[in-house]
Amino acid sequence: MSGGDVPFHGTVRLDDTTDQITRVQFVVDVSDSTRSPLQDCNGDGIRDALDDFNGDGRFGDVLDCQISAVVALNADLRGVPGSAEHIRVGLTAFGTAAAVAQMVPDADIDAALDNATFIAPGTTGTGTDVIPNVNVVASSLRVGFVGEYAPQTVVAGTNFDAAVRAALDTLEPYSGPRWVFFLSDGQATVSQSTLDRVAASGIGVRTFAVGSGAGTFPCSASSALAKIAAAGSDACVHVLDPSSLTSSLVTSQPGWLRSVEVEVGGRTVLADIDPIGGWSVVVPGLEPGRHQATVTATLTDGRTVTRIRGFRVADHISYVALGDSYASGEGIPPYLQGPQDNLCHRSTGSWPGMVSLPDSTVSLSQRTDAEFQFLACSGARIVNLDTTPQPKQMWSGGRPEIPLQLDLLKRDADLVTLSIGGNDLGFAPIVTHCFTTLVCQDHGFITTSSGTHVSLDDWTAIRLALIGNELTGSYQAIRSRVSADTAVVVTTYPRLVSDWDRAHAACSPLLLSGDERRWLRRQVDTFAEIVHDRARRAGADVHVADLRNDFEGHNFCDSDSVIIGPTLWRLTEVGFSPLSAASFHPNSRGARLYSLAVNDTLRYDVDVPGTSRAQAVTTAQASGTPQPATVARASLASAAPVVTTSRTTPVARTAPDPVTDPDGLLGSYPDDVVSAVGSTTFAEVALANGAALDGFPACDHVVSHEVVPLLAQGFAPGSTVTATTRAVGHDGTESDAVTSEHEVGEDGRLISEIVAPSIAEDGMLTVSLSGVGPGGGPAVGTALASTSDDPECVALVEAAGRVAPEGAPSEPVSTAPAVPEAGVEAVASIDGTASRGGLALTGVSLVVAILIATLGVGCAGALLVRRVLGASTRA
Repeated sequence: MSGGDVPFHGTVRLDDTTDQITRVQFVVDVSDSTRSPLQDCNGDGIRDALDDFNGDGRFGDVLDCQISAVVALNADLRGVPGSAEHIRVGLTAFGTAAAVAQMVPDADIDAALDNATFIAPGTTGTGTDVIPNVNVVASSLRVGFVGEYAPQTVVAGTNFDAAVRAALDTLEPYSGPRWVFFLSDGQATVSQSTLDRVAASGIGVRTFAVGSGAGTFPCSASSALAKIAAAGSDACVHVLDPSSLTSSLVTSQPGWLRSVEVEVGGRTVLADIDPIGGWSVVVPGLEPGRHQATVTATLTDGRTVTRIRGFRVADHISYVALGDSYASGEGIPPYLQGPQDNLCHRSTGSWPGMVSLPDSTVSLSQRTDAEFQFLACSGARIVNLDTTPQPKQMWSGGRPEIPLQLDLLKRDADLVTLSIGGNDLGFAPIVTHCFTTLVCQDHGFITTSSGTHVSLDDWTAIRLALIGNELTGSYQAIRSRVSADTAVVVTTYPRLVSDWDRAHAACSPLLLSGDERRWLRRQVDTFAEIVHDRARRAGADVHVADLRNDFEGHNFCDSDSVIIGPTLWRLTEVGFSPLSAASFHPNSRGARLYSLAVNDTLRYDVDVPGTSRAQAVTTAQASGTPQPATVARASLASAAPVVTTSRTTPVARTAPDPVTDPDGLLGSYPDDVVSAVGSTTFAEVALANGAALDGFPACDHVVSHEVVPLLAQGFAPGSTVTATTRAVGHDGTESDAVTSEHEVGEDGRLISEIVAPSIAEDGMLTVSLSGVGPGGGPAVGTALASTSDDPECVALVEAAGRVAPEGAPSEPVSTAPAVPEAGVEAVASIDGTASRGGLALTGVSLVVAILIATLGVGCAGALLVRRVLGASTRA
């Protein structure tokens, strides 16, 4: 703990053994008895879908808990300094028979990998596959079966003899340190001949009775698990919380190592040693300031090895959380109040509030010896870190500014975390655009002042290259404002949407096609690649917590999503748009996934100064160095960028890599296009229910030629905005686009109306606005609503006088709807109108349909819910 108790850890290796590598074989029980009981396996205190480690549909059975234990044990081995060079792991699964798992795909097998029987604990696949292979193999285990990387059947009985012998067969050919980690619920026997072979092998065996199904005394001296461990000169451990399991749970050390001592200021403390030569110790009672530790390892033959390490003890820990809505906790109420929040939606359930250090289970935000500066703010862009104060504008006209985040960053910070760039790329507006546009990546997104129409694909490629340059400056700016030993961790973003084809209604082809989802995922991967690249550049010195794969299976469109889907806008929000600012953000479970990824980065990759955490590595050969985390290498989109101009065909261009050659990519586009993309801003747009505003019974769908109130902000005061309106049917058929022009008030607010085009069936209305932003660059925004040709709905709109005559020009109508006052909460009535606040939003049906999976709204298989409102019956 801070204030004097300093933990150290390291490893000791020999220089004169033939084999320098420690090999560990995980042996996992996949017999029938592992189907039950069901329990919490991931350590979060509840049993839910996150406890289904192998995806067999049973949440938290014994096998899930064993897989959780393997993941935890392997993570501990991966965290040992030098693990990539000096540790290898393998896995054996057993039922009636036993099978040694293949640890790499067939194409990767060669002699250098021991025929794929053993791999480094951090070995991963290629591309975006950054999950350790041993975790992939463990997660493929089913009762009686191994799924990866070579399927094998072991039958569902229980045979400890077969399991132990198979593990020994894999280890006996090697001369280096060898260990078996044997995981089971303990319900079997073992023969004396097997025990004799274990004792004669010189191989250490540690057994783990995993889960509540192991019984009350699974490690009693007469139990099979205890006998196996005793034959291997170690112990049996009963593990009720598999996620907390580590290889150093029970003190047990190699036969060639006698002791490790740490001396600081004349005080010497003896370290605990684990089976593979790792050691750990806490030196208590150190005063704040600079210290020097002397670590001495004594071997059993009398030799000693000494290493010296300097470190600092602080009187408190300083943690600063910087960034945008993904760090502030947007979408996870309650938010902080008053000056602590400043309209930033800083949530008490955000992931920075759950960040903890390896030497403590208590989050830094809750520690009495820690200072937590929560500066992340919803809506923040890169420039809001150190260049331009972030404005927060309410409809009432108030415009407070959020101070530059780096101006509040203290030089003595021990830890800084950062999530930034998503608003610069425009994740939420892009996803909304793809909801409302067919083949969105090829659709025109902005128009330059010279009349060049730029597709969303080109816009994103350019924007990513620009963001990369900005991130370089931001990382360097953070580093220049803190001490050289301050730990800085930056995060990537989830891929937001799944890539599988059987997605629920909101990801149907009408709203998000498979190609659109895959395109969206590639943009997130490219952004992550840029983060990794910029983190490695000179002057940055930051670590990356890459959490993309942590969210796989939990993205929006997945059945177990932890991403908040499209959510209705609320008048209590800072801004407004067709969707709430909470849309496409992690929920509370997603925030936990974020915190776990950051905590893992702090555990394995980062030394945090002033936290009383110090590392020292002692070897008889050379000092070790903690290995960096494997960098996720994402596959970049290979399509060449295309810029289209008015009345011309697309012109293909060669596409330099936006990650490693952003200047080359930017140079492949005309200067005015690059400038326009760089200055693009996103306006907030919404459609209101005119009939409800006028006090009439209202239908919440838009019908043919309905006059619909239009509200927007984010355009230049006094400017002209072009609205393009079209209707899209269930089959994807689009109506002819209708354009109209609207004037923005001098206060920067657009209050006008549009006339809907002809609508022949139920579907969706999209209104895309383009104009000039306050800074002079392009500004774009999108609103959406559901459409209907239902006669009763049409009659309600006609009775309210909200239908324009057939053939009437689609010009804005001068009648302006009421604008809600800030702080007035709109409560949606059952007919979809607002019962308070003076504003009724259309498009409620669409959003309700999108949320079918969450809210359980029945719609008889229809994509969009059709409700006839204001009548006694509803369809």
